[in-house]
Amino acid sequence: ALIVKKSQLPNAGKGLYTTKAIKKNEHVIEYKGEIIDWKEYEKRVAEDKDGYLFFINKKRCIDAFSTPQHKARYANDAAGLSRVK
Repeated sequence: ALIVKKSQLPNAGKGLYTTKAIKKNEHVIEYKGEIIDWKEYEKRVAEDKDGYLFFINKKRCIDAFSTPQHKARYANDAAGLSRVK
């Protein structure tokens, strides 16, 4: 099962956690949101409407800012900018 709770990363909000180990190459959850390009995302950052982006490339990003019902938006890189055990 997946749960959303306070992130252990410094200066972060919520994070997505699992209650069981995830096997290598196992599908965990689909990241859903609006498909936009990087230029559009930069506009949203300027409007303070950002924070839930899955970057694929500069022409294709998934913005989950307006979809709080989708848990995947709380997933992040556990390594972050500084390593967290």
